[in-house]
Amino acid sequence: MKKSDIVEHVASRESMTKRAVVAGAVFVAISEPFGAGEDMTVMGVGRIFRKTRRDLESGNPRIGELAAGPSGTVSFKPVRAPKDALG
Repeated sequence: MKKSDIVEHVASRESMTKRAVVAGAVFVAISEPFGAGEDMTVMGVGRIFRKTRRDLESGNPRIGELAAGPSGTVSFKPVRAPKDALG
């Protein structure tokens, strides 16, 4: 069984297009390292990494309730070649 056969099988089983199956698999593959606290480097494209910051607190001024925000974000830093091509 080839990769294209697997994609076709999953697409028919889930009632999705082949493009959606591949895009979903790519996003899962990119997000898995973040669960383990690792960075990911895509050669020729850039580096995807987690940036930590202090916990954020935001409030609703109408009722005075405080809510906690995320303590980190995901950042992307492109490699030099695409950065130069964009200007």
